[in-house]
Amino acid sequence: MVLDGDNVLVNSSKKIEDYIPSVPDIYVVHSERFYNGEISAGNYLIYNCQWSYIYLLNWINMYTILPSVPYHNNDNGALHIHFALSVGKMHPACFDLWYGSLNETWYDRYVGCIKCAIAGQRRFAHIWLLRRGHSFARDYREPENTILETDFLIHGFKNDSSYYYRWQIRTSVCRRNIAAWSIPIRSEMVVTNRSIAQALIRYYDVAAQKNHPESIGIADVFDCWPFCQVELTGHKEQAYLKTLCKSDHHSPDI
Repeated sequence: MVLDGDNVLVNSSKKIEDYIPSVPDIYVVHSERFYNGEISAGNYLIYNCQWSYIYLLNWINMYTILPSVPYHNNDNGALHIHFALSVGKMHPACFDLWYGSLNETWYDRYVGCIKCAIAGQRRFAHIWLLRRGHSFARDYREPENTILETDFLIHGFKNDSSYYYRWQIRTSVCRRNIAAWSIPIRSEMVVTNRSIAQALIRYYDVAAQKNHPESIGIADVFDCWPFCQVELTGHKEQAYLKTLCKSDHHSPDI
């Protein structure tokens, strides 16, 4: 389990095993960020095996080809090229967009290009990509100031953890009696009503698509969260790919 340093544990009843696919031979679990759909580089699960060593080494070596542009987005940007290459679905048009990424809008087009190149797929031979809203680590701002029943970790929160906790956690107490320990979460931040939580997800899903249409494509989780299927199917899949694979953003033969 690889985590950024700015994660806050908000639900000790969840288990990381809940996010590990039961499908055999899955060695890496990545996830899509809710607010812009990019594949998160900071939080992922990886199995200790030879395949994983090679996967990480190839990702590390991406630093040798980082573009000399203002908005290539470092490890997150490199991950998308690496991801597409690893699953055998890379397209040259995506390289061009990454190497010309001057701002956030251009970067979103690059992310959308990768999503188009992999045809919206999320299950691969050795890699699993969790959909937006279904990760073990959710960015704190969507929805902000709330803890949902599905949350395990809140990512990106760089302030004092007392924002979420009633008091500061004392690790010495945890070590003495871990069985009796519980997280002192501020109860007023927890949304226990499923209907209210779904309404929040609907609002933020639509807002995310409006703010980042080039990389998200369509608002695709508001009507199925928190139990969306792994893969998009049917009319939703068609609308998703039609939006992301627009010829004015990508090569027409993607």
